[in-house]
Amino acid sequence: MIKNIEMGFRIMFGAAVLLIADMAYGQTTVDLTARITPPATAGVVIRWFTDAGHTNPVADPTQVVSTSTPTNYWAFFYDTAGDCYSSGAKVTLMDAACPVTTVNLKALPGGDAPNLVWHSAPVPVTGDTEVPDPTAAGPGTYWAFFFDAAQDCYSPASSPVIVQGECSLPVSLLYFDAVAEGTGALLKWATASEENSKGFEVQRSADAKHWRNLGFVEAKSVNGVSVRELKYSFTDAAPPSRQNYYRLKMIDLDGTFAYSNIAVVRNNESIVYTFPNPTSGLIRLTQAGLVNAGKIELINMEGKVVYKANGMTAEGINVKGLVAKGVYLLKVYQSDGIQSSYKVMLTD
Repeated sequence: MIKNIEMGFRIMFGAAVLLIADMAYGQTTVDLTARITPPATAGVVIRWFTDAGHTNPVADPTQVVSTSTPTNYWAFFYDTAGDCYSSGAKVTLMDAACPVTTVNLKALPGGDAPNLVWHSAPVPVTGDTEVPDPTAAGPGTYWAFFFDAAQDCYSPASSPVIVQGECSLPVSLLYFDAVAEGTGALLKWATASEENSKGFEVQRSADAKHWRNLGFVEAKSVNGVSVRELKYSFTDAAPPSRQNYYRLKMIDLDGTFAYSNIAVVRNNESIVYTFPNPTSGLIRLTQAGLVNAGKIELINMEGKVVYKANGMTAEGINVKGLVAKGVYLLKVYQSDGIQSSYKVMLTD
């Protein structure tokens, strides 16, 4: 079983490099499990280790601390029935200066090889997805290809290089969600604590690369300081496209800033939705929503996670008897790092 799926695993995630930004006063933790879509094959799971020989398991791959020293981790497909492992996929985790502005992709091992080109998509499109300056690439996900100019053809994609530019500011963000509401989008977020917080710049993008400022929400904290939960909201009344991405630029009083996670909203014309809705307990996603789905969470209107799972199959999940009736957000963590939220109503 392992051999049948191992090749796709190695091509998809052979040796990714995660560069994580961190501030001096806090540690950054990374969820490694969110970087790989769980295998659909029954009996096959993903296991994380600190060595290539899969002898030292990672205690909690959802809470791995990054440091200034590059640290390697390996992911393996494990066949529970056959008790065997696939070849390992190495991930190098390291801190970068905060905030991350640019990274020299050519400085990575093999990154400056002859005829090697960098793109911002796993399927290159000439004139569209090329990285303008690989020596100064901002936060995002990138793939390398060998390009034959004479034949106008590309080699298969390299493993992804993920440059994550978020920073751990004094604002402790509990959640940031965006859901379709009528023809618009409703954004909600909350902070557990704030220190020297000025406020939040709300940004929107049609492609998760080019961002536009929609407005500014001032911090509710007194003089920028709060030790209690504060809730915020913002309405985008007229999103221009069928699918829109949102993020927060969290700004400190001294001008330091960091970005939140990215939330995606698809309007009612999209083919991605939950069903049945309302539901007595069974929650399913349309096939388009399952393509890149990884970890999922069910969140109540207070922002508390009441149910979570490592993935969702076509059969869906059944939370009947596990949570109370009411309105919830189903948050789906996609393998490309994007988070999607869907409003779900649970009945008796």
